Amino acid sequence: MNSIEIFITIITFIFLIAIWCYIAKTLSEYNFIKKNIEKYKHIVIPIVFIGLGIFIMVESDTIPLIYNKIF
Repeated sequence: MNSIEIFITIITFIFLIAIWCYIAKTLSEYNFIKKNIEKYKHIVIPIVFIGLGIFIMVESDTIPLIYNKIF
């Protein structure tokens, strides 16, 4: 990628992050969602982080690399 493409990618990424943050803030203001987040946060947050970690490891082919290094 050249400089212009990198700049456009960064701007797009920042813009989409801002949209996701706005959507999350708007949704979290509803009492039903706020109560459920507070009630289940100790379950949902670890599941999300573990799932994200597994997804990253699978997509980056880290698991086969570790397996090959060990065995």
